[in-house]
Amino acid sequence: MNTILVATDFSKTAASAEDYASEIALHLGSKLELIHVYQIPVLTGETAAAMPALDSIEKDSITRLEETASRIRSSYGNELDITVAFRSGYSVSETLKQYIEEKRTDLLVMGIEEAGFLKEKLIGSPTTDIIKMSPCHVLVVHEGTRFKRPEKILLACDRLEDIKTDSLQLLKELAEVFMADITFLGIINEHHEKFSETASQKIRDMMREIDVAFYEVRASGVSEEIEKISRRIEADLVIVIKQRHSLIERLFHTSTTKSLVYHSNIPLLALHG
Repeated sequence: MNTILVATDFSKTAASAEDYASEIALHLGSKLELIHVYQIPVLTGETAAAMPALDSIEKDSITRLEETASRIRSSYGNELDITVAFRSGYSVSETLKQYIEEKRTDLLVMGIEEAGFLKEKLIGSPTTDIIKMSPCHVLVVHEGTRFKRPEKILLACDRLEDIKTDSLQLLKELAEVFMADITFLGIINEHHEKFSETASQKIRDMMREIDVAFYEVRASGVSEEIEKISRRIEADLVIVIKQRHSLIERLFHTSTTKSLVYHSNIPLLALHG
């Protein structure tokens, strides 16, 4: 993994993501990049006239980004390769998406607060929006979460055959670096069959030095089952695979995604296929 991008708004929530991402970058030898996206408000009349100039906002943001980078270096050492970036746009999600495509970022790390009922059901979060549309993998970290070596990883998907090779390679890299065990969780119903033995064996062969297990449940409540199993195996990291036209993919287009992201305090990594 070459580049880890952390989106920050300089809040306590973002600081948790910054620290978590710094630990991962140190372990994987990745470059760390901090970005702040300023959402340009749509204003008219007197309100627009009172707004500070965009170049002033950029200058202030760069200063704060550099201060954040200095804090990280003082905590994690100067061996971390850290750069900073500022972008502005009318949509945070779209602006981040364009930046990720431009820079070919490998992983985006974002923080999220625990939401109350109204925020979860009615408002949602820019973080959950970005998970749905991001062209790269996305790691979500809750405010206050401290880095813990992920010794137990839970990966939820529908079909093992559809997991892309680069996603499996990333999974293998994480497991080797952190000496983690991996549990593959299949959610099955009348439209989704059990894991095939051929695909399971292929993964066992690929993960030869890693302790892997395959577990399947028959249920309609996908996020609930993921949370239940993650607690049962005491998972330190939950991974979901965003496969097209799958049960897991539909998580990212319903309110159950918000439930999984908001109410599980385990870091959630969303991989592409």
